[in-house]
This record gives sequence, structure tokens and C-alpha cells, in this order.
Amino acid sequence: MGKHLMTLDPPIDAVYSSPYYRCLQTITPFVELKQQQLNDQPGIRGSAAARIRPEHGIGEFFGAAPFDHPTPAPSKRLKELFPAFDEDYSSVITPSRKGETINDLYGRVAAAVRAIIERCDAEGHRAVVLCTHAAVVIALGRILTGRIPKAVEEEDFHAFTCGLSTYRRPGPGLKRTTMLGPSKFVR
Repeated sequence: MGKHLMTLDPPIDAVYSSPYYRCLQTITPFVELKQQQLNDQPGIRGSAAARIRPEHGIGEFFGAAPFDHPTPAPSKRLKELFPAFDEDYSSVITPSRKGETINDLYGRVAAAVRAIIERCDAEGHRAVVLCTHAAVVIALGRILTGRIPKAVEEEDFHAFTCGLSTYRRPGPGLKRTTMLGPSKFVR
């Protein structure tokens, strides 16, 4: 996946990831390739893509419950495990420890994506990668396309163990353009 992300045009300018270990582990090979590219080609655009911005707004979905759900490891520990982890980044939203409803999930993801887009626009980033979980991938696809089905279980956006969905902004809205299958990037 990391090698494929290096071939995208426009090139990835920034990286946002769920702060859960499995997402950080998934995106790290790309970030390491980006760091190597920046070392080999000084002055190349994309230094923000050499850091992982931990965004809780695209973190794991846990259903509403009367107990506390797990949280990611503390930032200090994640920085030890993932040197590119950006401890200075402040997440725009944090889900409830008690979980959330599907509508809450849509609201959280929409707020997070809106803030990420605004920040990327302000920083001049043209392409961004979000590394997240299956439920968030599905919610993200629905939010970005504006196609939210009446039945939540409708199979409209597929989330793979390791897949890539690409969205492009042709104007004021966003449009889903491609989706690659699960096995292409999984060994």
C-alpha cells in the first residue's frame, strides 16, 4: 500500500490516521517511504506527509454502551512505537468513551472530515490520506458522496482489510472516483 500511495498524482501532502495501533501500523510504511523521498530529494513538496496526524474523529466505531470502550495508547507511548506520530497535533473531535449510535458516527466523521479539509485548504495541501477503520470508511464514503441509505446495513461502500478509496473534489462537492480491492496491497 505504501508503495502505491507514493505513485498517486497529485502526491500525498498530509497524513491523518486513527490513533489506534493497527491504523498507525498500516500507514507507517508509506510515511517511511515519504521520509526517505524527502531525504533523497531535498526541497520536494510534502513534508507534512512524513508525519502522522492522529485524528480521533476518524477513530474506531464502538456502539453505545453503559461501559467505557477501549481508547488508544497514550501519545507518548505511540510516539515511541511510531516515530512519525505527531504529538503536537490536536485532534478536532474525540468520540464518547461510552460509544455512539450510527447517527453519532456520521456526525463525528462529518465534523472530523470538515475540519481536516479546512485545515488542508489553509495549509495548501491538495491530497491527503486518511487511515481508518471499516465503519468509518463506510460512513466517510456516504458522507462525502451525500448518499446515506435508509437502511444502515445496505452494502454500498465496501471496507476491506487493506483497501483504498479515492475521492476527488471537482468543485464545491466531493465525488467518489475509484475503489481498489482488498488483496492488491495485502501480503
